[in-house]
Amino acid sequence: MYKIITRREIMKKWIKTILITLLIIIIMGLIFFAIDYLRIQNNQKPIFCISFNSMTYSDGGTREYLGMGYKIIDFNKLNGYDEMKIGLWNMKYEDYKDEYEKLDKTNLIIESAFIGENVYINAVDESKEVSNMIMGLTFSNETCDGLNNYIITLDNGKTYGLEVYDNICHITSAYDGEAVLTEEQSKILLDIIDKYSLKNVSLDIKDETLTKSGATIVITDMNEIPYTYSEWYRIDKLDGGYWKELQKISDTTFSDIGIIVGEEHKIEENVNWSTIYGELEEGEYRLVKSVYENGNKYLVTLFSIK
Repeated sequence: MYKIITRREIMKKWIKTILITLLIIIIMGLIFFAIDYLRIQNNQKPIFCISFNSMTYSDGGTREYLGMGYKIIDFNKLNGYDEMKIGLWNMKYEDYKDEYEKLDKTNLIIESAFIGENVYINAVDESKEVSNMIMGLTFSNETCDGLNNYIITLDNGKTYGLEVYDNICHITSAYDGEAVLTEEQSKILLDIIDKYSLKNVSLDIKDETLTKSGATIVITDMNEIPYTYSEWYRIDKLDGGYWKELQKISDTTFSDIGIIVGEEHKIEENVNWSTIYGELEEGEYRLVKSVYENGNKYLVTLFSIK
């Protein structure tokens, strides 16, 4: 005996199937969201999201991820803004402008005074501490030999030299003279430099490859466990005694794939900056690349265009 199934019963089954499917999707989405949320709270990358190269910003490496009904923005800006935000798909990069622009105004740059040494520190978290330390010093006539180990630029644009003798820091000013830090202050400053410095790594431009449009760069990493490098870079120009990033003619995205050094402890990478900055004019420049190790660290190499 056959049972006649009406159209209404068929529709009910379809609706029931659709509702069950939607419920499963919602439950899975909530589970994925909860797991990714907990990972973000522990400063870990999400695992139930997708991301494409087009979702990477050229601000230092900020990246967007899409999950089932939610979005994650992993900020990794050059000014030190290193936060993960989670929200709905309509969440935008610009929604956090007030947060990351505050850090643009609290910037501390410490750079090696010796050509060939790759110390470039953008220590946002410690900016105010070091700034207040230096601004509270009493300067007198300079007594040290004038050979700076580092150049310090505060967020107010003032530049100071840093000389180190027996782990004691001497701060020099072209206008005010010299001030000697206490042992405690010296330790704070040297700890910041050590925290942000890369060890046993150098960045150079390969001989006879430099043009106005690009160059081949060589990263040498002699560490037993080498760093992982990204494709990201930027070009700065020396302008009035200060390094300033060149004006971009177009925006670009960089691959999020990590590059690892080979058996010879080296990476060679062909860089064509003309697509981002155009051909370079005569002047002094530096190429900056970043490495992530508990925060951003930077490699720098200097070059001239004649």
